[in-house]
Amino acid sequence: MCKESRENKRGFSRLNAEFYVRYKNIINDMSQKHSRFVITKSINISKRGICISAPCEMANDTMIHSDIFIHDRIIRSFCRVRWSKPSRGGAGYECGMNFVIFNEPDMDFIGETVEKYGRSG
Repeated sequence: MCKESRENKRGFSRLNAEFYVRYKNIINDMSQKHSRFVITKSINISKRGICISAPCEMANDTMIHSDIFIHDRIIRSFCRVRWSKPSRGGAGYECGMNFVIFNEPDMDFIGETVEKYGRSG
């Protein structure tokens, strides 16, 4: 499959980049008085979603509260887990998530960052 076909399938260009991400499962947060954020890094990001490294597998449709640190900006969002699979590196998992709730300026900032630093299919 050529790069253009993959980009059309995904709908948005992606940037392979490691940005710090902290997240927590919204359901667990509601059931635990002092739930803590998990700190990790992104694998890639687009205007539509993000793929992160995670220490454990996450079920599809799990709702996540995340803060993504891109340069000097914090993107606060809620995401829905779309898939989770063992990491190619052997430890942990890769989890793909769609953004569900975040503001338009943040969406534009992510799009500008992807365009500025290059596309990946």
